[in-house]
Amino acid sequence: GDAMRRIIFALSFAIGSLVLPGGAVAEDIDGVEEHPMIERYPGQEIRWQKIENYMPYEIAVGPVTGYRRIDDWIETEGRGTRTYYALEGEERTFSEIYLNYLDALKAQDFEILAEGVAPDRRGYRIGGTSWIGVAYAANPITEQGAEVNSLFAGTATGGGSGSIIARKERAAGTAYLVFTVEQHASDYIGALIDIVEV
Repeated sequence: GDAMRRIIFALSFAIGSLVLPGGAVAEDIDGVEEHPMIERYPGQEIRWQKIENYMPYEIAVGPVTGYRRIDDWIETEGRGTRTYYALEGEERTFSEIYLNYLDALKAQDFEILAEGVAPDRRGYRIGGTSWIGVAYAANPITEQGAEVNSLFAGTATGGGSGSIIARKERAAGTAYLVFTVEQHASDYIGALIDIVEV
């Protein structure tokens, strides 16, 4: 129950870091808790998180069709968990992380509603900069100074980006997951995972 959760939370808070394979340690910011539906990519650290018991969320499931316009949306609402991860100091590519999450979601019986990769970040397809701009404008992150804003700012390096939209039917109800990853620099990859439990 709640008491047990609080104890586990207090313990994880006291430990404060997660030991990963290879002896690496992820230094999450204080007071965050990884969503049980997600297993992070080794080395990712939680840099920002917001959890709301009630969150309306509009999920873009189609490409950009015109100026700041996407035609296909799923309107949903429920308990929302938004978590931003940084993978820093390692020479990894956004596509490695993208494929890792795509495989993991499929293995966990998520239905992939839409997915897309934009290696040069351009284009109106799902996962491209234009798409990210429109899709997340519908679900803005209002906290100023959050590192997550780098995701929406685009980058000078021209690294790629990608997004996955997935749904899972569970006994507890439907859950939607929106994942976006971007190569911010050769040694910095940002990823935002939004989960809405209807």
